[in-house]
Parts: sequence; structure tokens; C-alpha cells
Amino acid sequence: MRSGWFGLAVAGSVFLASGGAAQETPGDDITVTGQREVPRAEASRFVRDVATTVDGQFARFHEPVCPMVIGIPENYAEVVTARVRAVARDAGVPLGGSNCAPNILVIVANDADQLVKSMRKDAPGLFRGLELDDIRKAMREGPVHVWSTVETRNEDRVGASAKGSDGGTPGAPGGPPTAGASSMLVRKASILELSTMQAAVQSVVVIDDDAVLGKTLTQVADYVAMRTLAGARPPKVGAKSDTILTLFEPGVTAPPGLTLIDASYLKGVYDTRPQGKGVSQASTIARTITEDSRERSGMR
Repeated sequence: MRSGWFGLAVAGSVFLASGGAAQETPGDDITVTGQREVPRAEASRFVRDVATTVDGQFARFHEPVCPMVIGIPENYAEVVTARVRAVARDAGVPLGGSNCAPNILVIVANDADQLVKSMRKDAPGLFRGLELDDIRKAMREGPVHVWSTVETRNEDRVGASAKGSDGGTPGAPGGPPTAGASSMLVRKASILELSTMQAAVQSVVVIDDDAVLGKTLTQVADYVAMRTLAGARPPKVGAKSDTILTLFEPGVTAPPGLTLIDASYLKGVYDTRPQGKGVSQASTIARTITEDSRERSGMR
């Protein structure tokens, strides 16, 4: 699997982003900002502002995540990778080992728009399984391009097909469990839960090197974590949200890293019932944000 990722990296479209993100080294301890009580209404509004769902459910990684960063000096890439893994660990996301096959790919390129066009042509497997609308969004011009391959699975976490095979070969160690359509059997039904769940198989983030100028490695890593681990999107322009998701929004002063509401959102996504309906999952996430904020602010 690694050869596929690296083959893309050396295709001639990715260049080192010299003088990019500030050279700080974040530690393993995740410090969040904005430690105040977040009212339930505000938490619910935040969830609505940034959430994305697939077939009415929140998607998340079920296999261990394995981030890879290319296009910046190796020592910087290692810092970003370590930070993403630390954020994932704190949110309860399963982590791959030191030699795991990457399923989160972050590329810093000298021309992100052109690179994504080249990827669409030369590495179509990275877009496999995406709906046409999702491909259009991924191709939309801008400083950041993000897309994820999501697979529908039954209660045994078996999918009818492997979408986005670059995220793991069916049957290979670390790859998503897949089978034929005949194996997508539903053994139980519930009015509280659906018979299926949405599993993220792989995520890709392409960032223009000009966009990371003046940003810290912590900021970039935390942004990547929110976009990939939880599929969160930046809030709409004008929305009053204290979130690292505003990092690349013009005219916005982004926080120095993951905020309390960001960290709790991530935790909430992985605390939800995987087969739950989107409405109940969103409620769980909002409740997690409120309870975490009350605990951290000392208000019980």
C-alpha cells in the first residue's frame, strides 16, 4: 500500500513547502483553548454548523488510523503526524502501529488546485466510491481540498464493496473488512438504530503551501484532525464558532490550536452508537461538548 502513496508523491507535482508552518514542536499532551461552559443550545448549533453525514449518519474510522504527511521537510511532517495521532488518541480513535498502511494522506503542494486535477487523472483510486457532488467539492479551487471515502457496513462491520481501495486492500492486514453483497445481511432491526453504519476508509487533504505561511504545525495538524477523523467542515462565513476549522478562512483569526468545543466534538463522534440515526448521534455529540465544558470549567 505504501508504494501507491509514495508513487503519487513523486509524480512531479508536489514540492517542499519551504518557509511554511512555524517550527514549533507540540508535545504529546493536548492542550485546548476556550475552557468555559458551553450551553447546550450553543453546542447543538456548533454541531449543525460543522457536521457532515452520509446517508443520515456520522461517518468515522473503524480501522486504526495511520496518517502520512508529504510535501514538507521530514522533521516537520513527523511533528504533524505525531500531533494528529495524539489528538486521535485523546478522542478514542483507534491508532495504527509504526509500520501501518496510511489511510490519512496530507499533502502540502506548491499548487494545490493543479495537484488535485493531476490526482484525479493519474490516481483515480483516491476518488473511488465518491459521489459526483463530492468529487466536485474536492476539485473546487481554493487553498485546501479535502475528501473522504466512506463505506456503508452492516452491524458486523462488513461492507458490500471496498470503496477507495487505496485505504486498504480487502482481506489485507489493516484493510477494511469487505465481502460480496450477499454478506450484507441484517440480523436485527430497531426503531432506535439503523441496520447500517458509515465507516471512513480513507481521507485526503491537499493544502497549498502559500496557505500554511504563518500557521503553526499545531494549527495545521489540529485542522487536519478535525477534517479527517470526524469529517467536520468549516462553519459558514459569519458563523460565530470558536474552532480550528476556521484556520484557512479569509479574514478570520483562528485559535492557536484545538479548542475545547473541537476536542469534545471529536470525542463525541467516537462516543456515538455507530448504527445510531444522525439526529441521535448529533445529540450525543452536543451533550458531550456541554458536559466536557462544564467539567473543565469547574462548573458541575
